[in-house]
Amino acid sequence: QEVLLETTTESYSVIGRIAVMQGGSIAARVRGAIETVNVNVGDRVTKGTVLATLAKSRLRAEQRRIAAQVARHRAMVKNAEREMRRMSNLSKSAAFSRARFEDQQGLVAERKAQMAEFEASLSTLQIDIANATIKAPYDAVVIEKHVEVGGYVNVGSQVVTLQNDRNVEVEVEIPSFRVVGLALGTVAKVTSDSGKSYPAKVRSIIPNENV
Repeated sequence: QEVLLETTTESYSVIGRIAVMQGGSIAARVRGAIETVNVNVGDRVTKGTVLATLAKSRLRAEQRRIAAQVARHRAMVKNAEREMRRMSNLSKSAAFSRARFEDQQGLVAERKAQMAEFEASLSTLQIDIANATIKAPYDAVVIEKHVEVGGYVNVGSQVVTLQNDRNVEVEVEIPSFRVVGLALGTVAKVTSDSGKSYPAKVRSIIPNENV
């Protein structure tokens, strides 16, 4: 018979495991006492859902104090600038002193720097107050709850563990002699324990040999 050159395909079955694309512990960004915990293990949450809140009374008191300092230094800047303008208007007068005018310019710059420092502190406090409300960063299921009302957390402490079970991949270990025939985008079929099949394709091939 005539010899033909053609491409053939072969199916090869391997056992894999489900791997979530998004999941992990949600940590506190500020320290404080736990005021509310709004979820339980097994709850399904959407992005933006409030998971827990920290007590904000201390932060708000500090915010009022810093806001008062900002207002005080803003008034000081205006007064210093007013005095500098008055000196500038006397520049052609015999009463004008170049040294005093330059000192006043330095004072205005110093006052502005102090005001900017307190404004930055105020912005930081506003961010901390916002971060005291801990929200879900993505749609997920609550896998574990690490805090209760009345507890205390530091920056980086775990609050809840989430897992997005609707954004998953399948990880499989392919024998090295079979990897030669694989390429990115290769179409595959995933069959669950229940017998239901899902279409899939190869996203990545990781060269990690497991003896």
